[in-house]
Amino acid sequence: MRTRLLSVISLLLATVLVLGALFTSCSPKKKASKVTQYLDKIIEATFENLSTKNSQVTTSKLTINNTADLGIPHFVGSQTTIITGKNGERVSNTEITLDSGKLDLSLYTSDSTVIIGSSAIGSSKYGFEAENADTIIGLFGSMFIPSAPDSSANGILGSMNGIGTLLEGNNPERVYTILEKYMEIVSDAAQSACKSNIKSGDEITVVVEFNTSSTKKLIKDVFASLKQDDELKTLLETTLISSGMTEEQAKEQMDAILSDETVKALYDELDKTPFTFTVTFKANKDYILNGLFVEYKSGADKVCFFLDATESGKTELGCSAAVEVEGVAHTSEQKLVFENKVVDGAAVFEISYVSVFDESSASNTLLKTEIKDGKYSAVFRVEDERLDVGYYNVTVAGDVALAGNKTTYTVTSATALGKTIALDVKIETEIGGTVPEFPTDFKNILNVTGDEFKIIMNNLKNSPLGQFIPKNEPGIALPDVE
Repeated sequence: MRTRLLSVISLLLATVLVLGALFTSCSPKKKASKVTQYLDKIIEATFENLSTKNSQVTTSKLTINNTADLGIPHFVGSQTTIITGKNGERVSNTEITLDSGKLDLSLYTSDSTVIIGSSAIGSSKYGFEAENADTIIGLFGSMFIPSAPDSSANGILGSMNGIGTLLEGNNPERVYTILEKYMEIVSDAAQSACKSNIKSGDEITVVVEFNTSSTKKLIKDVFASLKQDDELKTLLETTLISSGMTEEQAKEQMDAILSDETVKALYDELDKTPFTFTVTFKANKDYILNGLFVEYKSGADKVCFFLDATESGKTELGCSAAVEVEGVAHTSEQKLVFENKVVDGAAVFEISYVSVFDESSASNTLLKTEIKDGKYSAVFRVEDERLDVGYYNVTVAGDVALAGNKTTYTVTSATALGKTIALDVKIETEIGGTVPEFPTDFKNILNVTGDEFKIIMNNLKNSPLGQFIPKNEPGIALPDVE
């Protein structure tokens, strides 16, 4: 029973992840059936609004000044301007002031290319394809990043990176793009579904129940798209890493999910076990998607993956299961809850992780922000196995000002483990701006020769960064390039 359920879960997970595999889609195909007509309307209304909402350039400015409490050695302050384009391309310019002088850095990134420039390395700019990022980091990272001790500071940075990954500006649009493709695949496969049901009115519900042959077709189409979608796989691997996996473990997990063995196991289960495979779409009266539920049921066992935003101000993302073990029924649920609400006049945004097993449940707040009367606070959790409870909370506080298209946050303090330190950080975000043109005369980092690398290293040693370069740097052998 457990083996069978695990196979089903793996398959379902792959199917749900499918939610993004089908991303390169075009306008929905018009079908004759009423079900596909409704699905087409939901796709059109949901994703047209999304495109309109996100087709704007955003300019952000981050200013950090050292403080006595912060006490970063050699650091005086920094200022970074980041401009994000309509298609996700990003250009940033940074000036860092150290006790030994000023350092500039420009960074250009798109889906496929990263370009770096700085007077500290010379007048040339260097770039690489995003798919080679791991190689670049392994080659050059050890020169500037010594082995870090296990410290609270590392824990804070790690946790902030994880939160940043979940809330990164491009991710919502990318996830919705995945949903759009998935819906189109379901819409196409629904033509051969054995049952369907529609409820309309103030709330719209479309239910499609698949039979064995239509389910196999759905699985085949989803896996075929998913295996070719490098962007989705990168996004999913990044999310797994932010949840605590190593890069190697995340890749192994994705490889296992997308393997031919997973598909075969699903097919075998479909052939030998009576089942129902149901996809439920929910939308408001304007056909805006606010719920997606993918359920597999076989006998007493049931697994459901869901995205539920039917309640105003709240979105739940997770999975639930019901299984029978030795005649005893068990239920479980795990989900992330994103919620906006007003509490005592304060605007509150909260991300919680909720787990339920039978009659017991637990809820942990991962991130909570409050804004009231121009003041804000943000509390997030940092995992630390050295503590009995396994974690501690960090509270960041300051001021917030809204003026037209511009939002300004100032960070004045951070509190953790009973200690508060003063900070001097400002974050300004404005809708608008012009994305600078990407350089076209950059050189691929992987094509840098040994002699060119020596020149770069000499420039670095003579720059304000020179004091941080280890004296006994490891030798790096670079190939000569014709």
